[in-house]
Amino acid sequence: MRVPENYPDELSTILDAHVAMNLLPSWYCVNYLNLKEDFHAFFQQQSLSNISICDFFGRSHPYASSALVSDISTFEPRSKFVAVSSELYGDKVKQLDIDALEFESYDLILINLEFGGLTDHGMPRWINEKFTRNSLVFGYELNQPRTNKSLFYRSDDNALVNIIEQFHWYKHIVSHVHEGVNKIEGKYITFFDMNINY
Repeated sequence: MRVPENYPDELSTILDAHVAMNLLPSWYCVNYLNLKEDFHAFFQQQSLSNISICDFFGRSHPYASSALVSDISTFEPRSKFVAVSSELYGDKVKQLDIDALEFESYDLILINLEFGGLTDHGMPRWINEKFTRNSLVFGYELNQPRTNKSLFYRSDDNALVNIIEQFHWYKHIVSHVHEGVNKIEGKYITFFDMNINY
């Protein structure tokens, strides 16, 4: 896909991969490299390198090409995003076997909080019971602008996301955080510290 002259050439390949899977070339795709930079800055802030990541609903993993990332095991039931991630990153991104999940096998757990607003997302309610003091766990939201005050928006695969349901799941998944959830604000992403702090 052709991009304006002031856009990096790398973005053309990224857009092509998404469009080939019938994903919308929307804010997420256009800002793919900006999202990567926000993730990269976050990893540096956490003093992480050679990171093995356990990922939930990471779409097509804009952070996967970061030099700080070693490998990704992902729980992403949306097949179009899985196909794009496979096309762009090959074996660096593997599917997560959630029935054999051991968080302590990973350096970082990332959860895209968008999942809570999706229908039939498949996230088990026991997920936060697996968090331990040795787990580094962060949720995140994309700082995607919305032009109206609707309680719904559409993901790039045209799936409807219910903001109220998303909030309910957020409250459940941080129920173990007893002293308030700290936020780390990036330009394109907000991270939520879900680590056990009691």
